[in-house]
Amino acid sequence: MIVEVRFRGPTNTRGARYVARRLTPEGLLIDRVSVPYDYSLRNEENHRAALRALVRRQEGIHPRDWVKVPVEGGYLFVSAPNVERVEVMTD
Repeated sequence: MIVEVRFRGPTNTRGARYVARRLTPEGLLIDRVSVPYDYSLRNEENHRAALRALVRRQEGIHPRDWVKVPVEGGYLFVSAPNVERVEVMTD
């Protein structure tokens, strides 16, 4: 399972939030969840809170089983069983 988590700043109608998106290995969207920014948490803790909110919908995968890869604007979390299939491309 691959989950991308990014911070979204506030707008005129919505507060700051983190958006977690479950993706296929090809990058297609499967599911997404938006979690309000929690000012009592640090940035990384907010990213993990969004990850947990999305993973709660799934069975058999727990946040401790993830590898975190920084990407522009957020993090890419890859579940440990899928790590051997993921390539990180850089310019």
